[in-house]
This record gives sequence, C-alpha cells and structure tokens, in this order.
Amino acid sequence: MVTTLCIGANIMGFIILGFMYYNTGKRSIKKITDLSLFRYLQLSILLYLFFDTTAYFSMTFDFLHNREINIIAYTGYFIVLPLTTFLWFLYCGYKVFGDTERLNKRLWIYSIPMILISLLVLTSQLTGLIFYIDADNIYHRSDFMWLTWLVIYGYSIGSYYMVGVKTKNKPALRPVRGVNICFFLFQLPPIILGTIQILFPGTYLIGIGMVISIFVIFSNIHNKRLTEIAIEHHEQELTQSRITTMVSQLQPHFMYNTLSAINDLCSGNPEAQKALVAFSDYLRVNLSSLKQKTPVSFVTELNHIKHYLSLEKLRFEDRMQIVYDINATGFKLPVLSVQPLVENAVAHGLFNKPGEGTVRIRTAETETDYTITVADDGVGFDIEAIKRNGKKQGGIENVRNRLDAMCGGTLEIYSKPGIGTRANIKIPKSQGGAI
Repeated sequence: MVTTLCIGANIMGFIILGFMYYNTGKRSIKKITDLSLFRYLQLSILLYLFFDTTAYFSMTFDFLHNREINIIAYTGYFIVLPLTTFLWFLYCGYKVFGDTERLNKRLWIYSIPMILISLLVLTSQLTGLIFYIDADNIYHRSDFMWLTWLVIYGYSIGSYYMVGVKTKNKPALRPVRGVNICFFLFQLPPIILGTIQILFPGTYLIGIGMVISIFVIFSNIHNKRLTEIAIEHHEQELTQSRITTMVSQLQPHFMYNTLSAINDLCSGNPEAQKALVAFSDYLRVNLSSLKQKTPVSFVTELNHIKHYLSLEKLRFEDRMQIVYDINATGFKLPVLSVQPLVENAVAHGLFNKPGEGTVRIRTAETETDYTITVADDGVGFDIEAIKRNGKKQGGIENVRNRLDAMCGGTLEIYSKPGIGTRANIKIPKSQGGAI
C-alpha cells in the first residue's frame, strides 16, 4: 500500500514537474541568468522519476523484456540520482560566485566523482559492484552501493558549504537571519527521505522529496521574476516621465522654425538647403521617436535612414558608397531599430578605414520571417574580446530589447577585424511583423 502511494506520488510529481519545466522554458522568462542550470536540474529530476517508476513497474508486472527494461531503469536511476545533486552543486556555485567562469575552471575536478560513479553504474550488471538484476528479475543491492550515496552526500555537503560559508560577504544570498532558507530547504527533503529509503528498502520516497524541493526553488525564481517585472515596469514609467519632460524642454517647434529661417538664408546655395531639409526631417523623426510606443512601417524607417546617410555623405563624399537591396517592405518594426545599426556601420566601421568603404542595407522575406541586414566592409572588431571584457554596447542592447519586446524580433551581430561587420535583424511574421 505504501509503495503504491509512493509511485502514485511519483507520477503526480512527474506531471507537476513537467508543467514547471514547460513554464520555465517560456520566452518571457528565459532572460533569467541562472535559468539554464535550473532547467537542467528539473530535467534530471524528471528523468529520475521516470526511471524510478519504470523500475517499479518492470518488477511488479510481467512485460516483454521486463528484465532488460529493469536493468536500464536501475542504471538510469543510479546515474541520474547523483547527477541531480551534482547539478544542484553547480547551481549553488553559480548563485554564490555570480558567474560560470570560476566554476568552469574547476569543472573537471568537480566532475571526477560523477564520472567515476557513472562508469561503475554502467558496468554494474557485469561486475555486481553497485547493483544487479538476477535471472528472476529481482533487484539486489551490492556491497559497494554506498559509493553512490557517498557521491550524493559529498555533493550535498559541498552545496551546504558554499551556501552556508561562502555567502558570508554576500548579504543578498542570505535574506533570512543570515541563512538562505530556500537553498537549505531544497536539499533537506531528499536527504531525509533518501535516508529513510536506505534504511527501509522497497520504499520510493526520494522522488517525492525532490519534487517538494524543486517546487521551493521554482517558487523562489517565480517570485524573483515577478519582482523584476515590477521593477522594470517602474523603471519604464520613470524613463517615459523623463522623456516627456525632456521633449517639453526641447521646444521642437522653435528648432524647426529656426532651421526654416536658416534655410531661407541659404536660398543661393541649393546644396545647403537640401542638407538643411534632410537634417530637419532627421531631427523630426528622432524627436517623434521619443513618444512612439508602437512599431512603424519599414518604409518610414528606411526614409529616416536615407536622410541620415545623405547627411553623412556630405562628410565622407566619395569615400562612402551606399547599396540598397530592398526586397521586402511590407512589415513593421520599432522606430529607430535599423538606423542605429547603420550609424554604427558608418561611425565605427568606415570612419577609421583608409580609403573607400561600403554600407549595404538589404531586406528579404521568407515563409516565416522578415530579415534586415546592415553590413559594412570597415575595420570590424573582435566580438569575443568584448564579451571577455564584460562590456555591453548600450545602443545595440537597447535595439535588441525593443525588437524582442515589440515584435518578437532578434538581433545578431557578426564582425571580424579587418573584414567588417554584419548586423542581422529577424522579425517573425507570427508576432505581427507583417503589415
């Protein structure tokens, strides 16, 4: 009766955890930095519940090849169980150290116990060191099964050490009287129920403990995300308030009237008048964008780009060539999402390049997406070096975030020193990109 209830709880836990795994995979919360490790942790527990339940059914009911199924199930069981504590150890390490760089340097050391116990488990049916399934499909513990639990408790103690000792100078990780309750609670149910399972063979309790624990951390991450959303919303309101104040202080009508007056003074110089008109249009779009909250047509963005490039052409003259390869225009995108990329191509790509340079702007349409490519053959840069330095390009990040938020778009940058830079925007039709 107890075993049946435990297996029922395993199945229910599998369903609940499957829902949580799906929920943490949604695009809206993928930006949480530590989500990848947490999802690996969820997946390992799902596998554990699957193998644990499969082992029970293969021993209880008469299936075709049930002994082989049982061997595979127990092999998976004894690999995934320490793997879960290993992933939790890495997750704690990331939360304590704040990045994966320090973990990666020691990852091979941390992985040694996991690799060794996996090899012992994989060969256990031949050697009988950890477990074996006899000819009658009966499971037997072996004399060295304690090695599995040694690895499990070793990673668990290491996790407690990191969370309990290494966070002395990290108050953010110790919110309740100097102890991070969520992190300690995660390991507590599996350890207690696992110890009971060791003492009383035939019970299936560890899976229940794992589901309880993962729910604790899931709740922690969910609450964290809700807090982040509230903060982001508040910051957006503050930003919009500052923009409104700034626009009111700029007095754009005065600026336009002044430019119009200057234009009249240049009546004898058509080139100067043309430049002033282009600059007025450029300025008008930039100021209007401060209030623009919805996507605009690509044609509007393209016209703005042409105004900008006509002004840059005055400076570069024949040193800059512009190539338009426009094959699709029937879509919308955030205002000023392509123009900053063109500006980067000119200011950072061509400006420092001796001789002539070319900026290419291309659009295309596929069955699922619209793509915009801005490419230059300028000086280029080392993307990996920027990543290693931890520097973020504010303008690029702003464009990337607005594309994602307003039309589900993506932005990828490719560059090579001495060759040039290419920026690719992809806007899915499914997100309302089409006009």
